[in-house]
Amino acid sequence: NNIRALFEDEEGFIWIATEDMGLNRLDPMTGTVAVIQKNDGLFEDGLHKMLLDDYGRMWFSSNQGIFWVQFDHLQQFANGNRNRVHSQYYNEQDGMLNREANGGFQNSGFKSKDGRLFFATQNGIVVIDPGQIDTQTTIQPVILDDFIVDGESIYTGDTETNLTKNQRSFSIQFTAPFFTTPDRIRYRYKLKDFDDDWNDAGSRREAIYTNVPAGTYQFSVTAGLGNEESTSIETTHAVIISPYYYETTWFSVTIFLLFGLVIAGGYRLRVRHLIRKENVLERMVAERTDDLRSEKIKTEEQAEQLRILAREKNRFFANISHEFRTPLTLIIGQIETLLDSESDRNKKLKLNSVNSNGKKLLSLINQLLDLSKLEAGKMELHTKKKNIISFLKNHLFSFESLAQAENISLYFSSARTNIVMNYDADKMEKVFFN
Repeated sequence: NNIRALFEDEEGFIWIATEDMGLNRLDPMTGTVAVIQKNDGLFEDGLHKMLLDDYGRMWFSSNQGIFWVQFDHLQQFANGNRNRVHSQYYNEQDGMLNREANGGFQNSGFKSKDGRLFFATQNGIVVIDPGQIDTQTTIQPVILDDFIVDGESIYTGDTETNLTKNQRSFSIQFTAPFFTTPDRIRYRYKLKDFDDDWNDAGSRREAIYTNVPAGTYQFSVTAGLGNEESTSIETTHAVIISPYYYETTWFSVTIFLLFGLVIAGGYRLRVRHLIRKENVLERMVAERTDDLRSEKIKTEEQAEQLRILAREKNRFFANISHEFRTPLTLIIGQIETLLDSESDRNKKLKLNSVNSNGKKLLSLINQLLDLSKLEAGKMELHTKKKNIISFLKNHLFSFESLAQAENISLYFSSARTNIVMNYDADKMEKVFFN
């Protein structure tokens, strides 16, 4: 929370230089703060003073020297559009009497009207003319010094290095022929198809790799002074690592073919098993179908036998009914003749009783004949329009004497006295009596 300097840019952002927490950008509209520190490419986190020159560079003083960063790079980083910034620093090697700058409660730097920058240090004032800063310093391509495997040098100076299948860990040493301020040189390297992005080595002049898979790679390295304008041309070197037998293409193809054969063999076995199972099921279905067919034939034969028995039964009942009906009709005729000629009241009552019972027996025989017709499908209805109320009432009171004998009260009730409808009187009588 120790603030050393403040600066408001043209967009209204407030830039805050802190004692040990790097550079902060405050957005007054939202209250959000973006932090830029040494891990992000800032030369130092302990800042004293910051000044923006006329060339788009933000200058900072610190206890380790004076440095600058492209201001648009700082904005891009704070906006999340850049992963890292680059710092260009100056110390005793560049003419400063003491790299340690001053700062605190008093103003420790300012920008003059002619654009020069003034910073306070432990040994006086440092004056910087930004217009004289050369950002186009030429750096020659990086030179590979050595290629080391298991502590032994195998570098031959060729453009490629071949490693055996057991040599999966190695280191590459390099240097840049820049003698003015060699300690400022910053290196970046990358092993293509192994590294996802560039590795920032700082001033370290060695790249170390372990457990690199077999394959052909291209090692690239560049050198610079911490800014994009002074980066050297890439130096490349091919690295070829021989594979184990199980890492070769032919091994993978062989495994793939074997796997395919196993799958095909398994598929054929499965199909064969399914065919056998299908055959067994077909035999079972055929056997069951034969059994069902036999059962059906047997059932049809039994049904036919039952139909024959039913026809014989109907024929028997029809025949015997006819045999009973003829003599019974003759008997009833004789009784009715006697009734017409008999004058004795008692005898006449007895003859009426015999005649009534004879007619009832004849009715039962007729019903047997109707049953035979019904089962043969030859029953016919002979309907006429009649009053069903009077029909039912007359037949009900035919049971009056039987009801009196059994001490039963017999009544007939209807909301209407006349309902005319089509019905077969003979069939309706049978329904009512039953």
